[in-house]
Amino acid sequence: MAGLPSDFMALDEWYTFEAAPGDDFIVLAGLDESTYSPENKVYGDRSDLWMGPTPADHPIIWARCFGDSQARSVFTAMGHRYETYETEEALLLLKNMLNWAAKKSDPQSSGCAK
Repeated sequence: MAGLPSDFMALDEWYTFEAAPGDDFIVLAGLDESTYSPENKVYGDRSDLWMGPTPADHPIIWARCFGDSQARSVFTAMGHRYETYETEEALLLLKNMLNWAAKKSDPQSSGCAK
């Protein structure tokens, strides 16, 4: 998340999950559900998409280190509209994600420590 503001806005479709990722994941960013309506009026039979009162309750970007930190993955559910990924914040985020996963940043895997 280096170089990114602590808060930034993106406009897209947001995904709700059955649960936040487990303890072996590192949550990097979450949604502030007070800034939109987490109510489903379109798909399926579940209308309440509320995950919790804090951004950490609704992760949208997270990372995971596997085994002895030899492998890494980063996931974002920021949406799928191309405009979302044309912002300065999204481009920096993607660059940071790729550099971290490739161990170009944090080669000693200190970001994997719990």
